[in-house]
Amino acid sequence: MGGKLMQQIAEFPPGAVIFHQGESGDVAYLIESGQVSVTRLDSALGKERELAVLGAGSILGEMALLDPAPRMASAHAVGRVSCAVFDAAIFRAQMQKLTPLGLSLLRALIRTQRHHAHGADVRDGVDQHFDLPKLRIEGAGRFAFDTEQVIYRPGDAAKGLFVILDGAVELRQFDGRGWTHYRTLTHDEVFGEQEVVHNRPRRHEARAVQLSNCIFIPATQFNEILASSPKFIAGLIKIYAANG
Repeated sequence: MGGKLMQQIAEFPPGAVIFHQGESGDVAYLIESGQVSVTRLDSALGKERELAVLGAGSILGEMALLDPAPRMASAHAVGRVSCAVFDAAIFRAQMQKLTPLGLSLLRALIRTQRHHAHGADVRDGVDQHFDLPKLRIEGAGRFAFDTEQVIYRPGDAAKGLFVILDGAVELRQFDGRGWTHYRTLTHDEVFGEQEVVHNRPRRHEARAVQLSNCIFIPATQFNEILASSPKFIAGLIKIYAANG
C-alpha cells in the first residue's frame, strides 16, 4: 500500500536565499508567512533588479514543476519566512483533486502563459503532468465564431473567459488612431481571463481570425473552480490567469 505524500514546511531566516537564478530546481514554494524579494540579474547593469516582493499566499518557483529549465530569478527572505514546499509528486496528487474542467483550465492557462512568454511550443513540457489528450468541457458552454466575428469589445463587461478548442483568435487594442495587434491565440489557449481575475471591463477586442470553436467559462464558475481547488493549485490558476 502506497504511503501518504507529506508536504514539508521550510523556514528561512531574514536575508536567506531560497533559490538562485540559473540553478536547477525541482520544487515550488507557497508562502505561508513573511515576505520574499524576487530579483533578476540585469546583465547590462551588472547588478540584481527587484521584480516583486511577495507575501503570504503567493507562489515561488512553480516553473520547476513544469520543466527542468534553470531558475529565471532569485528569491530572498525579507524577514523570517515560512513556506510550504511542493515537489512534482505532490503537485500531481493535488491536481487529481481538481474537477475535469478545473484541470483542463489549469493546463490551458499554463500553455498560454508559457507559449507567449517564451515564444515556443511547450506542449511536451506541460503535457507530461496532464493525462488529458483533449480538453474536457463538461459543464461549460461551447460556442462557434465565424471568421472576422467580434467576440467582445473594449469596455464590455467581463462575464467569463474562453478556451479555444480549435481555430485562432486575435486580441487587438485601439490606440486612438487605429487598431494594433496585441496577441494571437490558438487551440488549447485561453483569452479573457485577466479581466475576470481583476474584475474589470475588457481591455481588448477579441476577433476570430478563422472559424473557431471555444468553450466559455462564466466568472461564477471560474470562482467555483478556485474555491474547490487545493490552495496551491488555486494560487497557480490565479497567477496564470492574472498574468495572461
